[in-house]
Amino acid sequence: MPQKKIQKPTKCYHCGREIRDSRDLVEKKIPLHTRSGIRMYRRKFHINCIPKYFENLDTESETMQEQSDWIKCYELFRKLLGIKEDAKLPKHAVMRLQGLRIGEYIPNGQNTRALERGYSFDVILNTMRFSSVAITDACKNVSFKDESHKINYCMSIIISNINFMFKRMESKALTDKLLDSSKEDVINIVAPYQAKGGMGRVQEALQDIKKSNGESQEYWDSLFN
Repeated sequence: MPQKKIQKPTKCYHCGREIRDSRDLVEKKIPLHTRSGIRMYRRKFHINCIPKYFENLDTESETMQEQSDWIKCYELFRKLLGIKEDAKLPKHAVMRLQGLRIGEYIPNGQNTRALERGYSFDVILNTMRFSSVAITDACKNVSFKDESHKINYCMSIIISNINFMFKRMESKALTDKLLDSSKEDVINIVAPYQAKGGMGRVQEALQDIKKSNGESQEYWDSLFN
């Protein structure tokens, strides 16, 4: 069936991508944190993003980890800005960090902890660590007009490095996953050889694995070093 295009472009609240087909559009009331407490607001979603959004809300362990990462981001940014431990991070700094979490300048009535866009606080934290020298130097040597100018300048340093850090962390996660999978394969294949004749037979097993997977000897050696 042909698409029923939406006259006024709208974006999915969860993923941030445009909803092009009216049949793929769902409006849903969701709980959002406000200054007056939790209120229900209508938001627009892709139909397939609804279960993903609520799954993210309900994952307690991930929520606790993200909360922990957020606290670390908060504390590190306060330290980098030269703010005393007994003082709070300025509201503008908090809003800029939470905005980066969802890929926006600042969040606008959005639940930053459940959206599948922007950068996780884990990525933001590592980017802040990576950028710490540049931020510290800027705070010492740049003449800022006011507090907001200083915060925005430091955020621009973080933003300039965040995609690099995101790709490095994504690459490492993939490598670790592949290595874990490869080690399991090796254990499953090596076990029968060990039963037959000890480590001499293990080397024979590794040769068989190398031939079947087309991998270099260096790769397989790295799994055991």
